[in-house]
Amino acid sequence: MKCLNCRTAIRFEPDGESWVYVTDAEKKLGFTVAYGLCPECSHLLILRREGRYWEPDDGSEPTALMAPTEQSFIFPSAPARFIEAPEIPDIYRQTFNEASAVLQISPKASAAISRRLLQDILRSHFGITRPNLSLEIEEFIRTCNAPPYLIEAIDTIRQIGNFAAHPSKDQMTGSVVDVEPGEAEWALDTLEAFLDFAFIQPALLARRKASLDKKLSAIRRGPST
Repeated sequence: MKCLNCRTAIRFEPDGESWVYVTDAEKKLGFTVAYGLCPECSHLLILRREGRYWEPDDGSEPTALMAPTEQSFIFPSAPARFIEAPEIPDIYRQTFNEASAVLQISPKASAAISRRLLQDILRSHFGITRPNLSLEIEEFIRTCNAPPYLIEAIDTIRQIGNFAAHPSKDQMTGSVVDVEPGEAEWALDTLEAFLDFAFIQPALLARRKASLDKKLSAIRRGPST
């Protein structure tokens, strides 16, 4: 996850945590409010963490989660990050902004939108259509000559998302299913870099080439008489 104060990727270890508020007693699902300091900038972080809770043998109230499956910031509040680059087609830009807007409300929904957007771009823009997202990512890595940082980022989507354990993420990319801590944020980070590679940089290069061609053409014509 990223600290919203310093924007550094961190491993958050809470200094304290509230008792569990039960949301589904049968499945032992609930949430806690955890607080602590960022290990990088030492600013306060308060998170709402969800998952399965531990039930004491003595029948007393649960006091902790066994393994949080989702967490979102309560403090500081996270401003949604929107992209406005005109080089990116409207449908992709709007979908990215939607995934960003719901991140703090539902990381599960945000991650689902991001996975679906990644697949849509791979299919529509790069012409890569395979039976599932994992195979499409493999083909993109193999054929599209992307920079190493982007290859690593996109490949990590499969790893952090644990596609083997959650095949719906791979085969039905828009499914809203459990996410790992930091998965939704990573998907947005990767998509932002992916959109830059697919649309912004080619457009900038084309404008620079057009400007250079214009200058070269003027040189070849020579001074007007």
